[in-house]
Amino acid sequence: MYLGWRRRGIISWPSIATTTVFLLLLLLLQQIGPVFSEPLLQQQSKLPLSAIPFCVQHHSTSSKNKNTIQPCFEESQQQRQRRHSSTYNKREKKQNVNNSDNGSTNAMIIIDFTCESTNQDECNKVKASLTKASEYISSVLVFKTPLYVNATYLSFCQQLGQCEEASEGTIGTGQAYPSVSYLMQEGNTTRMYPQALLKQYHNLAKSVDWYEYDMNAYFNSEITWYYEDDGNPIKENETDLLLTIIHEFVHGLGFVSAWSDDTYERFSMYDSTMKKFLTPMPLNPPNELPEVSAVIDSEEGVQPYWGFVDFPLDKLLYGNKYPLTLTTQVLNEWGNSNVMFANILDMVNDWLNGKNFREQAEAVYQMATERGGIKIMIDNVEIMVLETSLSPFQDGSSLTHVDQSTYATTDDYLMCYSAMRGISLNNLSKFHPLGPLGPSLVRVLAKLGYFIQPSYNQHVNIKTVQPNISFWVPPVDLVGTVTNPSPAVSINANGPAHIPSASDTPSSSASSFISLLLLSSPLSSFTVSLFICTKLSPRLLFFYIFITLPFFYSCYY
Repeated sequence: MYLGWRRRGIISWPSIATTTVFLLLLLLLQQIGPVFSEPLLQQQSKLPLSAIPFCVQHHSTSSKNKNTIQPCFEESQQQRQRRHSSTYNKREKKQNVNNSDNGSTNAMIIIDFTCESTNQDECNKVKASLTKASEYISSVLVFKTPLYVNATYLSFCQQLGQCEEASEGTIGTGQAYPSVSYLMQEGNTTRMYPQALLKQYHNLAKSVDWYEYDMNAYFNSEITWYYEDDGNPIKENETDLLLTIIHEFVHGLGFVSAWSDDTYERFSMYDSTMKKFLTPMPLNPPNELPEVSAVIDSEEGVQPYWGFVDFPLDKLLYGNKYPLTLTTQVLNEWGNSNVMFANILDMVNDWLNGKNFREQAEAVYQMATERGGIKIMIDNVEIMVLETSLSPFQDGSSLTHVDQSTYATTDDYLMCYSAMRGISLNNLSKFHPLGPLGPSLVRVLAKLGYFIQPSYNQHVNIKTVQPNISFWVPPVDLVGTVTNPSPAVSINANGPAHIPSASDTPSSSASSFISLLLLSSPLSSFTVSLFICTKLSPRLLFFYIFITLPFFYSCYY
């Protein structure tokens, strides 16, 4: 296996003049080429602090859109001023209305509420529950900057396509997630900081023009909800809406993990015997070439790997007392987080041949599907046991909740993944006087960077920690981007990866075809170069024909 960059198929030059020209070109390429002394995601940015921050746009679990990275500012200054002027006026009016309707409130979470129900009384009850949830959280956490939530009450089945699982008898009650995260450099690691959390950091090197909403929240109108303001005891078939809202809001604040089996699901299509594994979220740089972006997640075309990024919570996750963030760093050593594979089969084969990082990713899956396998630790002290009893691994439930059997009857019951029917927040408060945000959960939120209200902290004495972080800047030589459009292509045809279709079996893979050419053609360097450039970047075809034909020089892609 060879992950480093190299120039392929160089043969003898026909003349001294030709050799001289070639050497000059080679020296030029070496001057502007990438340096791979360490994984690119760990290199410190040398660009000015005024560089534009980059954001990750998150989507709901029902969305087929992938998380996308783009510059945080895409509007002109005039457009932003007009939008924010109208937005802030709307928010000020909304906050005044909320205060007048519900009495004086110190809540620093402002709700923009959309109700899809035709029952106005039901909409009013949901709105009141949202406001009360924001008050609960604001009574525990100090928000230096107000948060804004885009909350919607709707039918999950009819409008999101999330209907009851007949085989399991389960139905989603709600979901909330950060609307946007900022890519930040924290030591040697690149992390996605949810906007709600980053807004509480006041030691940032630059001011930020925040997005309109900090989190998106959805609640299912098909649930038989219990409304606290009704004043009636909760029934056995009812679910407390207020408790559900607080739970989901905590997810939106940053109680989320980037570890998932998405990469496994993609790779296993090409090798059915592959062991299951977990990775954090793959990085997709904002300036990738359109032709590269168009073939990602396809069976044809180049497949880049730019490394993995995680959430702040992930730095607190430990398996067998080993921090998962170190596993992320090992995974980012694959191709130095900057490698272009000829196609998906070469990418999968290279993954399978990479024993060290592959086995570590497999070990994380094993720990994430065994009860007690992964825990939150702070200063070498176990704080919470995460939900790892679900097998197979379940995105949205595993790792992003606490262990049900451990915490369901403790002060830290809030972040259990299963909603409790027939139990209200009022009932729970009789046994847990600190309220729905238990001391261990609050300790975790403080470690992420949230400040704690003195009235709550007098009972637990928790210290807030805000690490030194800076805005991430894309390395200038990421493969397949506008700044490095023609890198060398890594080929790895040796492995079990194959196209899962009988009709595609004879051709096997593009890399096999290239290998055949390398073995059979006396002009292999020209043939391979012409094949790759024609397939991957048609607009560069003529350029490489004129460069390659006289010099027999290989194509960088």
